[in-house]
Amino acid sequence: MFVQVLTVYLLALLAALYLLRGMMEIGDTGWKGEALLTVGVGVGVLPALAAVAVLGSDTGRWIICAAAGGGALVNGGLMVRLWKGFTPVANITLVIVAVYGVVSVCQLWS
Repeated sequence: MFVQVLTVYLLALLAALYLLRGMMEIGDTGWKGEALLTVGVGVGVLPALAAVAVLGSDTGRWIICAAAGGGALVNGGLMVRLWKGFTPVANITLVIVAVYGVVSVCQLWS
């Protein structure tokens, strides 16, 4: 039960971080595809994963684990590819990668 609550909290935190990063990207680059994708993940995908986490099934646990692992890899790859120093967007992305890692570990250990 604790892991489910923690997972929902962490996914909500991720959604807020994605929306914050999206707002910062839109301010820098305008309404480009990356910013729209960032906001779309924050508004659509992460709340859906939080709903799956509440169910607590084994299949849902593996879905969340795979999605969080994939999110960490994608964001880590973006960090390496688009590195411009420790900008606010880069710092938020680092936190996103770390939180994705925590979500994956929580789901593996539950």
